[in-house]
Amino acid sequence: MSKKQWQIVKNLGYKYRGKNQWLYFMSFEPGYAPFNLDQDEVLRMTEYLQGLEKILEYYEENDVNIDFKNGNILCMIKDQKNNTVRFEEEPLPFFEYCPGILMPEDESFIEELKRMPVCRARLEADIFPMRTSIADSKYDRPADPFICLIMDAASGMVINFEMTEPGESAELYLAEMIAGFILQYGKPKEIRISNRIVEAAIKNLCDAAGIKLRFRKTLRGVEDFKWGMHERM
Repeated sequence: MSKKQWQIVKNLGYKYRGKNQWLYFMSFEPGYAPFNLDQDEVLRMTEYLQGLEKILEYYEENDVNIDFKNGNILCMIKDQKNNTVRFEEEPLPFFEYCPGILMPEDESFIEELKRMPVCRARLEADIFPMRTSIADSKYDRPADPFICLIMDAASGMVINFEMTEPGESAELYLAEMIAGFILQYGKPKEIRISNRIVEAAIKNLCDAAGIKLRFRKTLRGVEDFKWGMHERM
């Protein structure tokens, strides 16, 4: 718990039994390190917890049979017009990256990518947070930038990397880096990736250029780069 949060709890007069058993929440935003909740987030979280309490009371007091094993959930649905609530079983809404969310719209650019010759390179591509906290007066909270990285899979040589600012699209950066490599060196034989976020960023681009994406559990060059970066930090 941060010193600011501890002071707020003390000012409110709350006490908790047991060492390090104080309840607290952190705010997570892309491109930033975990930080204290602001007023809007506190109000929103309070509303969510109050709703959770009502759902738990309903579940305990009624003979409700929810198919949790197959991914269903118990939802509380508010009717703002009539100021009423109802409880219904609903399938769990899964949120995930869709392959190929980024796609060049310039047809002449796509044709240029297709015409580029195939080079001998096999690349590794990844997006990952630095896992650090950078305080800067231009941000209202500490930043934790994303790194966009492409490497030569055979040699482990870094070909290009970018560090994003909070609010910038790391996926777009990576797609632009891949396109830049193709225009300069030609189309790689394959690009090795390890997660769906990267697939979402570059799949359509690679499909248009005829480049194979290959999933790997571990990207050796990327992992070595991360280790070296954290050692220097």
